Amino acid sequence: MFDQLIYKVLDKIVNTCERLKKCIKDNPLPKACYDEDARSEEVKK
Repeated sequence: MFDQLIYKVLDKIVNTCERLKKCIKDNPLPKACYDEDARSEEVKK
């Protein structure tokens, strides 16, 4: 009984992590967030 509960919780955690990983991969940050040159170009606009 206790093992079944632990497996369900761990399964939920793994599924949530996989969904977050997919969301992060599909929606990358704009280049200006991590590149100084791109940021300076965007500020000039």
